[in-house]
Amino acid sequence: MKRTPPGPIATNLNVLLVGTLLALSIAPVVASWFKQRNMPTSMHPEALISIAFVAGVVLVLIGIVRPLYRAYQVREESLLTLEREHRALTARNRQLAHQVCIDGLLGITNRREFEQRLSREWQRAIREQHPLSLLLIDVDHFKAYNDSYGHLQGDACLKRVAQALQEAVGRSGDTVARYGGEEFAILLPNTDHYGSLDVAQQVHESLARHAIPFADSSCSAFVTVSIGAASMSPGHRDHGHDLIRYADKALYTAKHNGRNRTEAFLPARLVASSKGHDQRAASAAPQTHLHDKRIA
Repeated sequence: MKRTPPGPIATNLNVLLVGTLLALSIAPVVASWFKQRNMPTSMHPEALISIAFVAGVVLVLIGIVRPLYRAYQVREESLLTLEREHRALTARNRQLAHQVCIDGLLGITNRREFEQRLSREWQRAIREQHPLSLLLIDVDHFKAYNDSYGHLQGDACLKRVAQALQEAVGRSGDTVARYGGEEFAILLPNTDHYGSLDVAQQVHESLARHAIPFADSSCSAFVTVSIGAASMSPGHRDHGHDLIRYADKALYTAKHNGRNRTEAFLPARLVASSKGHDQRAASAAPQTHLHDKRIA
């Protein structure tokens, strides 16, 4: 059976008892010392009592202070342990939060986090009266790529496409996300219609630099993408899903017109302010050069 160690009170009583016994045991020695120095006999009892009292007090103080000091040490060690555990838990929570927001395969923002950021940026655009742009991007003929090279190589291809997209955006506030399967999205705050087309052009050029071979593609000898661009200056009656819907329509047009290109869509009420452009306000082939008119 495990023995329970004595508590501080029992320890102090033991120390007091030992101190008293020690004081009594040294009393004859003190008396002999007084006799050797021819001190008055009347001083012997008082001196003995004083010495015994002082010795007892000292030992009692030692008995009290020592457990308190040990308790202080235990408390400090517990606080240090709790602090280390708190830092480890905070780091773990931060890692889990990061994992919740990131696509496990590609290492970029996932669909869930993208939709939350779109909602936040949409509200901010309403407050600040800034334009908001979105690019929806689809890897051309990706099913054929998987059939030709296998799914492992297909995953590697998507990773390189994601890298190319990240290289194409130039601001920390821009969001590159996996929208689903081989579809990607780039959310561009404070970016107008022409600025979004410039980013789309950068995407085509960045992917061309990566030059991912694709022998069975009907568009090119390398992996290409089709891009649908949409821009809005949000109003209180609009919704973030409207921007997605416009970008999706533009992406469908890009695919219908031969892929490996960018099509842009503007809402009807913005057409008048776009200098006579129709609803497919711009159609940009990968080699087209467009000036960056994004708001810094």
